[in-house]
Amino acid sequence: MELLRSGDQFDVIYLDGHHTFYVDLPAVMLCHFLLKPGGYFLLDDILWTLNFMKRQLYNMPGEWFFYRKVYDFASYEDEQQSMPHIKMMAEATLIERLGYQKIEQYSTPGWWTLRKPIR
Repeated sequence: MELLRSGDQFDVIYLDGHHTFYVDLPAVMLCHFLLKPGGYFLLDDILWTLNFMKRQLYNMPGEWFFYRKVYDFASYEDEQQSMPHIKMMAEATLIERLGYQKIEQYSTPGWWTLRKPIR
C-alpha cells in the first residue's frame, strides 16, 4: 500500500504469494495498480492446489511443521481445495476482466507471463 500511495509503478512484477484466493486476490489487485501499462505480471505455481499442499504435508513431516499454521484448509470446501487458485485469479480477473494478455512465448503450464494492456 505504501508503494501505491506514493505513486510508484513498475515495468515487471513477480507475485509468489500464498497461492490461495482469499490471501492472494488482494495482492493481485495491488500488483495490477502498481504495474505500468504494458508491463509484465509474472505468476508461478499456476497449477498448484491446496490438495497438492495437503499431500506434501502428509508426506514430509518437516514441511508440515513449517506450514501447519500457514494454510487453513477449513476455509475452503473440498471442491475449492482441488482448484488451482492462481490460475483462476489470472484467468477470471486479470485476463477476462482487466484485459491482460498471456504471452505464450514466455509462459509454461506452471508459469505465466501476462502483459497489462496499454490504455
